[in-house]
Amino acid sequence: MQKNNKKFIVVFGIGLSGESTLRYLIHKKFEVLVWDDDRHLREFIKKKYPKVLIKELKKIDWKNAAMIIVSPGIALNHTKLKEPLKFKIPIYRDLEIFIRDVDKKKVIAVTGTNGKSTTVSLIGHLLRKNQKKNIFVGGNIGKPLLDSLQKITYEKYVVELSSYQLESAPNFESYISILLNIREDHLDRYKFLNNYVKYKKRIFQNIGLNQFAIIGIDDSSSLKIYNELKISVKNLIPISTTKKLKKGISFINNKIIDNYFTNKIIDLSDNRLKVDIINRQNVTATYAVSKILNYKKNHFFDCVKTYKPLKHRNQKIYFKGNLLIINDSKATNLSATLETIKSNSNIFLIMGGRLKHNSFKDLINFKDKLKKIYLIGESKEFIFNELNLTIKCIKCKNLNNAVLKSLYDAKNNIEESTILLSPACSSFDQYKNFEERGNHFINLINKNLDLL
Repeated sequence: MQKNNKKFIVVFGIGLSGESTLRYLIHKKFEVLVWDDDRHLREFIKKKYPKVLIKELKKIDWKNAAMIIVSPGIALNHTKLKEPLKFKIPIYRDLEIFIRDVDKKKVIAVTGTNGKSTTVSLIGHLLRKNQKKNIFVGGNIGKPLLDSLQKITYEKYVVELSSYQLESAPNFESYISILLNIREDHLDRYKFLNNYVKYKKRIFQNIGLNQFAIIGIDDSSSLKIYNELKISVKNLIPISTTKKLKKGISFINNKIIDNYFTNKIIDLSDNRLKVDIINRQNVTATYAVSKILNYKKNHFFDCVKTYKPLKHRNQKIYFKGNLLIINDSKATNLSATLETIKSNSNIFLIMGGRLKHNSFKDLINFKDKLKKIYLIGESKEFIFNELNLTIKCIKCKNLNNAVLKSLYDAKNNIEESTILLSPACSSFDQYKNFEERGNHFINLINKNLDLL
């Protein structure tokens, strides 16, 4: 990114990505102004970066600003952004700065409603298994994007992108762009699904002739995007876990059917390779990446065999006798929760948090799998009123209360059963993030196992 000595850059929002952006701009010797509405964060920045000017947005002389970089957690219609808009100042996410300064031929980008983090970590694992040592895996997971550009040059950048990051990164492109799926999510931000779809589609906005697009076509929104891209995108690879594709890659009956690269079937039915339902799309996308990069089949097999799943995603934390306990705290939307429910039965479900959905009635389709639902957080009244006439629901004071009640009920259940934390809501009403919520659940289970 070129420096303009007469202009400064404004950073609005000092969370993980905001501070990473600040560090990067300081590293590149830009003049930076910062602001965050949180007084404690402003004090933190003042102490850690004493030379950085902290200034409220309405007091900035916008005529001398080059751009404003806004944290992904801040909506672009935030009232404080009216000032830079008035002066026609470009508003970007950190993704725009990243893509301007990185070698795009080295970037593999993944977005989607569910499975992004697992797919990104799987691809990173695949690359390392193929003797690639300097691999950056980050973005919306782990390390912020701009941390990757400060110290060393990486061989590959495998990045997870949220719809928030894609909102304002007009120059984004990557060597391989992957859209896994689109389900109803973030309606608290976007109001309508079409708005959410629009931003997810932007992962393909600048795709060129020598770049690749991988897209899951098992949901209607992604299928529509695929049909639109067929006209203009040369290297477009559809993937499916529900149907055999004539020209694409499918995952059916624990076999990958490659009708795009090799016209061969890759059998994963060996116990060491067996993939659970939730990860089949992630594995199929990773296989497609392995073929684009011309990796041998044994490298892909080795990747699948040795991959260790991420925490808080269908994480089995206890299995003894008739009881399985699963931490699925990362399930912050209903579709993710439904996927985990499909793989289990006789479920004592703990769910709730901050609302992101207008309805949870799709759970009624799985009423035969659900023994009882324990509701927590801000959403408990809303979900209770929607579901209690069909599925037995209990409103709980907090997660501790829900864990105790579910353990008691599971203990008195003679069938094989599952206690499942899969909230279908964000964690921000009670926790800093889904990791904190998941870790709290694990600690509560370990603390109360003597009740079983």
